[in-house]
Amino acid sequence: MGLADGVFDVAREIMYVASARAPSGELPKGRLYHLHEMGGAIAWVDGKRVNESRTGDLRPGKPRQAKVRGRGILAIVGFGFPALFLEFGTVFAKAQAFFTPAVSEVLGADAPILLSKAMERRLGGQRSANTFKIRERIAASRARRAGG
Repeated sequence: MGLADGVFDVAREIMYVASARAPSGELPKGRLYHLHEMGGAIAWVDGKRVNESRTGDLRPGKPRQAKVRGRGILAIVGFGFPALFLEFGTVFAKAQAFFTPAVSEVLGADAPILLSKAMERRLGGQRSANTFKIRERIAASRARRAGG
């Protein structure tokens, strides 16, 4: 159980550092967001929730795609819904990264971090698995137009 506490302490530290960096502002239709109040960290051991922490009033829940079955230790840290758009940006707004720098600060830039395939694509600038194929088709189409 001591190892699980250590893993959870790292997740909680990431949450607090990111919370201090989290932007606040206004969403479309005048809705305010306060990301510093939307952080959460949860730890599981052998599929059972053993610890949690949050920066606001909302209790953190398990992300839908997280698998917590089986044996082992799992800790997840993150922020509420608008964080994704602020972290990576949108076609209308520049990215205001706060979570990724917090992870690098706590774990160090060279620490191995496990990411889902979808997140690896997003960090590589791709929105979906088909993005690279679509970009190739667009480039080929532009080349045909320019050459012909």
